[in-house]
Amino acid sequence: GGDEITVLAENSVKTVELPDGSKVTLNENSSITYNQSWEERVLTLEGEAFFDVKRGERFVVETEKGNISVLGTSFNIYAEDEMLMVDCYTGKVQVTAVNQFADDTEILTTGLCTSLKNGHLISAREHGKEEILWNGGNEFMYEGTPAKKVLNDLERRFDVEIIAPEISKGVTWNGSADNVEDVLAIVCKPNGLNFTIENSVVKITQM
Repeated sequence: GGDEITVLAENSVKTVELPDGSKVTLNENSSITYNQSWEERVLTLEGEAFFDVKRGERFVVETEKGNISVLGTSFNIYAEDEMLMVDCYTGKVQVTAVNQFADDTEILTTGLCTSLKNGHLISAREHGKEEILWNGGNEFMYEGTPAKKVLNDLERRFDVEIIAPEISKGVTWNGSADNVEDVLAIVCKPNGLNFTIENSVVKITQM
């Protein structure tokens, strides 16, 4: 029993300490909901968050498309729209998709990630991200990542507003991000897009 607590990070990244000392860093416009008693160590995530979990009994993060259960670790979850992407940084994470495929589960150990593709979890593979871009890092690696996710990261990293059409292709790129123009060129050129920047507003248009 007990009351539910919801924490929403509105216009900036927000770090929350849970009753057991675990820390959750929420990306902008993301939220978690959990029971005040915190006996079960279960919470619901909408959006994106980085988790640094204290060791103990199970710890479960429920999202619309899948559930992530851990035993003391740090990991990043992106769960928006139809997407679910999970990156494990330390320890071990189990990701179970919420779908009709009975055994759709991947175990991630340090340095591995998985994501949904056509409703299925893809096999665990190396993610290679040294730092998380939205959390203040500068190095990043995308491999077939939906353009929408990359543009969201850039908006947060460089504090710009990006107005863009729906870009269907994924973005594959690794490197460092020092200025927004370099990154936009990498996102836009292969997709046949142009961009202009004026007063912190980026407009992306079809060529």
